[in-house]
Amino acid sequence: MKQSAPTKQEELVVASLSVDQMRLDGLALMEDHWREIATNKDLPLEPDWDAYYHLEKMGKLLSLGAWAGSELVGYFVGIYVPKGLHYQAWSYVQNDIFYVTPPYRGKMVAGRLIRTARLLSTAKGMTCIIWHCKPGTEMDVMLSRSDRYSLKEHVYYQELN
Repeated sequence: MKQSAPTKQEELVVASLSVDQMRLDGLALMEDHWREIATNKDLPLEPDWDAYYHLEKMGKLLSLGAWAGSELVGYFVGIYVPKGLHYQAWSYVQNDIFYVTPPYRGKMVAGRLIRTARLLSTAKGMTCIIWHCKPGTEMDVMLSRSDRYSLKEHVYYQELN
């Protein structure tokens, strides 16, 4: 998806993104996201839309879009977990996908999506946000430099087939 750099007059809007909107407006961005950072490109991008609809219906999906005019230029999707399996007093939102198209990076789009996700999660009673990101990506660097976030665990991956 080819996008132009933002203009000063362009107002950025961060708002709720329904699964229907994600399918219509966000799929091209998801494909760009996959092409840019997927480490397992042998697997095709095949979103499980039924699972997204189920989470949305249950009120467990936090999905936000960032629009510049009518163009979707970024998104955040997270899953609410109202009770931890080991610590029932611990509730959190776990990010599923987060992406800002390159022309809009460094323009506070990521910060606005993160801040909105944090505010909505707090309002829903969540105690923290868990972020997953690929090592060395812009997101990894941004989170590691922030005094708001701390590294709690490493996630290791092994192919079983």
